[in-house]
Amino acid sequence: MAEQRIALIREKIQVSKERIIGIEKVDPYQGVERLTPELTRELIKRIVVHPDKKIRIEWNFSDELSGLIEFPEIRLGKKAI
Repeated sequence: MAEQRIALIREKIQVSKERIIGIEKVDPYQGVERLTPELTRELIKRIVVHPDKKIRIEWNFSDELSGLIEFPEIRLGKKAI
């Protein structure tokens, strides 16, 4: 029983470390007001546009942020995004 608790605590510590690393990777981008071509290449892995006008953005840092931030799909309509 004690070994299971220790394993669980170690797992929680590891998850916390991963989240901190993820936050540190994203922190320099706080307050960015304009997406430059350089920033786009650094942040975005791929943009997929589906026939039904859904857009999926694959981020270069999504693994680091999984569980921290959700990036909803964008749906194109008559209004500009």
